[in-house]
Amino acid sequence: MTSQTTLEEARPVERSAVVSIDHERAVVVTTKPDGHRSVAEVVARRHDDASYLVAIVDAIGDHGPVVIRGPEDLRLALEREYVAVRRRPDLIVDA
Repeated sequence: MTSQTTLEEARPVERSAVVSIDHERAVVVTTKPDGHRSVAEVVARRHDDASYLVAIVDAIGDHGPVVIRGPEDLRLALEREYVAVRRRPDLIVDA
């Protein structure tokens, strides 16, 4: 008996994350190992609150690669926080 592997089975699912951030909220979309997507919203209490960035990094989890979209100052701040917490600058990609 011959077994055929479908394209879906042959291609591993990339556990990526896309973040859209602004001064009021961030939306984090991650891909689970089964290929389904999960959406999390993080609301800022104050735009300069460091816990806002930490909460976003927590929502990203161990997913990678990570794409961050939004104002340059927030993107840079989030990239720095992500690298400080996860120690994986190689997972951040430019969009």
